[in-house]
Amino acid sequence: DKTWDILTSSNVQGFAQALANYCNAHGLDGVDFDCEEFTSAQNNPAQQALVGTLIKNFKTINPKFVASLDTNAGFGPYFP
Repeated sequence: DKTWDILTSSNVQGFAQALANYCNAHGLDGVDFDCEEFTSAQNNPAQQALVGTLIKNFKTINPKFVASLDTNAGFGPYFP
């Protein structure tokens, strides 16, 4: 649950490489990135940018990898 909290500009490439290595080792075709702690575009934009960088770096390592992003859009104080 704390992955997004420890992701930094210094380690984002290492995370991407580790995920790529895991996919290669286990015959996976990609990763579904679940980043559900953000409630809007204004919520911690620097961290959101790091998530985007992680996905970009992951896809750069192997463009054939599939990547999806699941966010917490729509769930907030005004969601019925």
